Amino acid sequence: MRFWTNQNADEMSNLTAVDDFHRHPTSAGKNYIQVGSTNLGPYIGDVQFGLNDALKICLALNVDCYWVMPVTSSVQDAKNFVDYLAGGSSTVYGALRINQDGQTSPWTSMMPIHVSLGNENWNDASFSGQNIGYRASAPGYYYDYAHRLQVIFPAMRAMPDYPQSNLELVANAQTATTFAGGDTDSDLASTQADAVEVNGYLSNEINNVGTTSQLWLPASAQPWANAHDLSSRLNLLNSLSDYSNVFNPVTGHVIKTNMYEFNIGAYSGHLTQSLADGFIDGGMQGVIVANQALENVALGILDQNIFALGEYDNSANMSWC
Repeated sequence: MRFWTNQNADEMSNLTAVDDFHRHPTSAGKNYIQVGSTNLGPYIGDVQFGLNDALKICLALNVDCYWVMPVTSSVQDAKNFVDYLAGGSSTVYGALRINQDGQTSPWTSMMPIHVSLGNENWNDASFSGQNIGYRASAPGYYYDYAHRLQVIFPAMRAMPDYPQSNLELVANAQTATTFAGGDTDSDLASTQADAVEVNGYLSNEINNVGTTSQLWLPASAQPWANAHDLSSRLNLLNSLSDYSNVFNPVTGHVIKTNMYEFNIGAYSGHLTQSLADGFIDGGMQGVIVANQALENVALGILDQNIFALGEYDNSANMSWC
């Protein structure tokens, strides 16, 4: 289960604060996720999920935890994160984990944990101010982001209590633009990432809506095209081809590919709102999304997340892994 709750510059002291993240609302009338709005736009509720909440939820559901670490994290915060997951009682954050809930065993002994640095760092247009966006003067598309990863991930691996298994460090990337498209694969390898994550949205642009067949047949064919056609608009196969040649110099393994988000993403074309509502909510969409998930598995993408499971208007930002 992937947790991305707009962690904008949050530090570990906040993400692990007990008073904010009890297992019940802190006062009457408060909810874990309550969608509202301010003059700054939509916001998530009165009590957001903390790291401890996320881990407990995943443990209860018997699923992997897929946590998005704020890209603003300092090196010290990244080290504190490792200690909170796996450190002993002699470490500040290992002791905090133990004292909060008596969780003496490392969280990494309880479940696989995937940690990506930031959400869509290439997408500065949508998430300005909370990521490392594309800089036109940089040598490559992911140049600045890759260099930040080269600082954070090695620092995490160097921690004495860094676990030998069940902790996966993930670099975020755009499906349409691979690291080879300007950045060298060595840039990615030098980050010491275990995996790179891409998205897989379907039916982004819909123009032919005159008949049921025109509406549904292209959508039904797209999962197969994404997995078998190099010219598919999603560019999934080209991304996989690039990343399958990158080795992590620390582990000696090929960097694997995850899918951090996928679902129906109809947002452009000649689709009216009423048609869009029926199209997105139609039962056939469940079949199409399931087909994409199975095609992903056939390609070797085993860790994938439907965005978003607990949503009202996507503001919950909790997706099913």
